[in-house]
Amino acid sequence: GRRSATELAGGTVQPLKRVILLGAGHVGRLATEEIARRQSGSLRIIGFVDDDPRKRGTVVNGVRVLGSTADLPLLVRAFEVDQVVITIGHASRADLRRLVELCDRVPVMARVMPGLYELLQGKVSVNRIREVNITELLGRPPVNLDKTACREFIAGKRVMVSGRPSCRSEEHTSELQSRQYL
Repeated sequence: GRRSATELAGGTVQPLKRVILLGAGHVGRLATEEIARRQSGSLRIIGFVDDDPRKRGTVVNGVRVLGSTADLPLLVRAFEVDQVVITIGHASRADLRRLVELCDRVPVMARVMPGLYELLQGKVSVNRIREVNITELLGRPPVNLDKTACREFIAGKRVMVSGRPSCRSEEHTSELQSRQYL
């Protein structure tokens, strides 16, 4: 596996999360610079994935563009990738949804860098890499459920979580269990 000398010697150092950056443009370049500045950080960049055929095989800030989004499933398995960080500053809602769905199918956790507006304000930071917010994908405001009514409705019943298996399915099931709905 992926264990450092410190871990093998009995230390408590956490293994670095192996990430692929999805998008080798301006935001991706800024992400590599920020991650390099924080050398003690928890991320190890494996490479970029970008659908621009002119970028394939090139090196951006010392990080190789490994292929396109079509290659993502193979790359995630080959390099034992923990997360994909979407580093496309101008991604439309439809593009973001497509990329998150692709990551769900692989399956690998999808995260997102702040948008270009935040970057221009100087707020970019590895700490700002976050999970994709569902409202970014919906194209409408989220529906607010009456949690008390939901809890009363499913309390003491068996619940089946359906849909395509993904990283999110486990999260939803854990959330249901932790809130003692089941």
